[in-house]
Amino acid sequence: MFKKKRAIISIASLLVLALLVGYFLYSNATSYVAIINGEKITEAEYRFFLYSEKRVMEANKSQEEIDALWNSKIDGVDATEVVKQNALENAKKYKIQYFKAQELGLFLNDNDYNSIEKSIDTLLGQMTGFDGTRKQAEKSFKEWFGISVKQYRDILEKLQLGYKFGLKEQENNIKVTEQELKDHFKENSGNFIRATANILLFYKRDVQNGYAMLSDEEIEESKKKAEGALEEIEDGKRLISVAAKFAEDKKVELEENTEIRMGAYIEQEIIDWAVKRKVGDVGLVDTELGFNVIEILDVTDFEDEIDRVRSVVAAEKYEKLLDEWAKEPIYNLELNERSLKRIKVR
Repeated sequence: MFKKKRAIISIASLLVLALLVGYFLYSNATSYVAIINGEKITEAEYRFFLYSEKRVMEANKSQEEIDALWNSKIDGVDATEVVKQNALENAKKYKIQYFKAQELGLFLNDNDYNSIEKSIDTLLGQMTGFDGTRKQAEKSFKEWFGISVKQYRDILEKLQLGYKFGLKEQENNIKVTEQELKDHFKENSGNFIRATANILLFYKRDVQNGYAMLSDEEIEESKKKAEGALEEIEDGKRLISVAAKFAEDKKVELEENTEIRMGAYIEQEIIDWAVKRKVGDVGLVDTELGFNVIEILDVTDFEDEIDRVRSVVAAEKYEKLLDEWAKEPIYNLELNERSLKRIKVR
């Protein structure tokens, strides 16, 4: 009886061991989505880029529009497949830059590691409102992004190393001529010019009550005030002195020395108007928020922005170079179809 019991226990142990080995083999076979240059693109890495691509695709869309997007086709291909292919391509370029950085012997320093850690801490803090525990934050992180904080840290470190390589390549090996800079600035000046202005804003919305739209009569009143203020300024009065008349008016606000540039947190209509003006110009710009009387104090030109233009042109040339590297046979992907099919976009 004793020997029989021992035999049963042994068989059970062997079954458990077999299951563990089977799980390990399955997990190992599906924990990566592709192999490039002998190295795996892990499932975590792929999920990172997949999440990033999804965010780009869903940006500025309502939930209804997002649902419609993922049920649509782009150039005849399911949107879900497009985003998966984009993520795979981005993951491939990420690996190529990492390989290149290793070949040059580049490494991260203490500042790099500290910066990465600080960004992770900030993100985790935001996820728990800065009152939850680290364990709670990391759990929420994994549920949200589909990867662990440890995996995320490893990806950020490789990204930072690849970024260092990219900068070094642009500084040392990518040439940009003066004419290329001038041509790019001429075609894209609105992306570079920065204006400084005083803005006297006459609201269309009730700033005291959740920015609800004012009545038609109140909006018309704001418009007349704005037009009157503009007329006074055009007649020679300083905007600041005109603004003083509205100091007690809750429907009027003065913003002094405001920077206006592409990407700034300011209405696009104001950006489009300001970057085409010269110092001293005054105008009235109608936006969703209100009627803006704007006085241009300063506007940058090509010489002011040449370093930024050079960075953009060099980055575009580097991106083309990266596309060329991606075509080299050494960087062909060996896909793990089983793993890729298992990962869902939504």
